[in-house]
Amino acid sequence: MKLAKYLLALLGILVLLSLIFCIGIVMSWNKASSNDIDRDGARVDNSIYSLYQGHLYADVPSNGVYRMDQVDLNSFKPIGDDYRSRQIAVDRQQVYCGNLSLPKLNPTLTRHIGYGYISDGTYHFYCPPMSESNLDLGSLQQLYQQFLYGLNWGPKPQSYQYQFVELAQSSQPYRLILDRNIATNGEQTYIAGQLMPKADPTRLARLPQKMSDAKLKQSEVYFSDGRRVYYREHLLDLPAQDGLYAVEIDGLSQQNYLMLQSSGQVYQNDIAFDPQHAPYQLISPYGQHVLHALFASKDGIFFYNTQTKTLQRAGDNPFLVGQWQEIAPLIFSDGQDTLFLQGSESWGSNRNPGLKSRTTHVYKLTESATGQWEKLGIVSPHFGSIWKKGADVYYFDQLGRTQGLSAPLYRLDDPSLVSVLLKADIRVNEIRQLIRDKRLLPVKKEMLLSAVSRYSKTGEIRLSLPPLPLILFILAVGLLLQYWIRRVQKKAAKSTGNSTQC
Repeated sequence: MKLAKYLLALLGILVLLSLIFCIGIVMSWNKASSNDIDRDGARVDNSIYSLYQGHLYADVPSNGVYRMDQVDLNSFKPIGDDYRSRQIAVDRQQVYCGNLSLPKLNPTLTRHIGYGYISDGTYHFYCPPMSESNLDLGSLQQLYQQFLYGLNWGPKPQSYQYQFVELAQSSQPYRLILDRNIATNGEQTYIAGQLMPKADPTRLARLPQKMSDAKLKQSEVYFSDGRRVYYREHLLDLPAQDGLYAVEIDGLSQQNYLMLQSSGQVYQNDIAFDPQHAPYQLISPYGQHVLHALFASKDGIFFYNTQTKTLQRAGDNPFLVGQWQEIAPLIFSDGQDTLFLQGSESWGSNRNPGLKSRTTHVYKLTESATGQWEKLGIVSPHFGSIWKKGADVYYFDQLGRTQGLSAPLYRLDDPSLVSVLLKADIRVNEIRQLIRDKRLLPVKKEMLLSAVSRYSKTGEIRLSLPPLPLILFILAVGLLLQYWIRRVQKKAAKSTGNSTQC
């Protein structure tokens, strides 16, 4: 009987703790929000800071607002005058990067150099204009801090922050170069607060970058000082040379590629492709309908898998035989056959949600039409184009998946539709409606190869952690209910036994 009482007390405590935990989490959701402050607060100049109900708040993107109780409101002021410095401020005691105070800096002497670099003449820091995920804060730790924050027992968890960096002390002042977030004191050179080892600031330049329309611009991420080559702050194992150029894949902005014209070698960000398969050739610079950049080699078709961080072979190279030409973005012809590239995504179910994989396919058109491709006209300035092959007419799309068009080419159900597509004022919604009405039809095709990136379940695990208190509560209630049922059953059995004896 005593054991049962102890068990009941333990379960009661567990239920109480679970309830308290749930209350803490729920209360954390009812704190001042970005919407409240945007609606009723007063923005301090053009900064991320706002006054609301007598307190100062910093708006940290991706995690809302943080109250800054340590600030002296009478002397607080932003110190920059542009978008890249809106997260930097001072008061009479401290310098702030977002809601965090910077050590060492003298607020009276601190000045904004530009692009997030600040200095008081002795100490120098970089405060980025964008917030970043706090990788030092684990999911369980964040959940616990959220609980404490809800009950006013602790500060709001810093899951995102402006990740400031201290630069080396210098007798020479830091200055900006290349009109970018690159600062140097003549000896050390930093990009976004990260040291570019051995870089010569007097010769540092941005490498050329080829666009999908063959025009050139200057790269945002690849640099050379005439001797060395850099991807951002990373020194590449590659000497500076003629014929180096970056490429940009439309729609794949996070994938940066550097090409070596002399050897056909490729770098993805700062990672070199396997040289044994070189030379590599980018199949297409267009990204509207693909999810990977594909590279052709004598040994096959290769792609960089951003999930496994490795170069992978997708399959045999179908472009080795014949004279292939990209007649339209992502569509190729050798005068007889037609190949095209198309991407797809796989998503989970309600029970197992989230992105499962991204795939880029190489397809062969298997329609029966014969003859050469003939271009009939352009759809709007940049929507796509109309082509004819034999008796069949096709719409080649350049709008892409982000505009709701899943394929790079469609067959017209009736050639009279050409005039509709070629009218000057056609809108994207009209093209979507033609697909829904089956006026633009999917083509018959054969898949030749696929480049696949599979996504882990890490994100799903993180999402499953917040309901933990609810699970504990349900478990505790279930155990209590089970214990109560057993007691009732025992009492019923005992009463039945006593009645039988009578």
